[in-house]
Amino acid sequence: MAPIPGREISSVDSEARWIRARATAEAIKSECFRFAPQLGDYAGASARAALIARRHTLSDQAERAGLTPLPDPVPSSGDARRPPFPLTMPWYIEHRLDAQMRYYANGQTENEEGVRRYRVAGFAAAVIAAILGVAASNFGQGWFAPWVGVMTTLAAAATAYDLLDRRQYLAGSYGAMVTRLSRVKELFADGTGDLPALVTATEDLLQSEHGAWVERTTQTITAPHPAASAGAR
Repeated sequence: MAPIPGREISSVDSEARWIRARATAEAIKSECFRFAPQLGDYAGASARAALIARRHTLSDQAERAGLTPLPDPVPSSGDARRPPFPLTMPWYIEHRLDAQMRYYANGQTENEEGVRRYRVAGFAAAVIAAILGVAASNFGQGWFAPWVGVMTTLAAAATAYDLLDRRQYLAGSYGAMVTRLSRVKELFADGTGDLPALVTATEDLLQSEHGAWVERTTQTITAPHPAASAGAR
């Protein structure tokens, strides 16, 4: 049975597609929040055209990788996620800055709990394997022996699970992001600061984190062999 879950765990294609989808979604979201206060390329009369062009560029990269967006129409009652126009600092702090801080805080807790569960499972399986080994030798029960190998394999699989190190990285990274975002919020907590400066600082920070996250999580994605790619074409 080991090759069956092992194949799914080690599948790089589905993981690469998910990473690409998340990176694309986060990039488009960031562009929307830059568009709302009319920053940078979105400061002129052609702001809407610039946003559409940027969105198409980001989407095309994902579509070439075989990804297509799911339908998410805006209901007739409106969409609470949509920034108001003009964008206000209190709204941005509550719906963007605070929301991202909650996301990273929850992600840190989730990944730390995942690491703990795998470590406990690996330790428990190793202890059970040792107990079965002692019982088999002391009581002379042959049926204990196969289960020693089973529990040893489970212990090794749990401790060597290839996402364990990634969970540790994400837990630390998410915790650091909570601290960095809280420092940004501290600078603009009174709500009287410069809105473009707040948006730029927040979005640049999030963009750098997404870039580092994608680079780190794609280190295990195997690039196709040039000869294989040429043959596929």
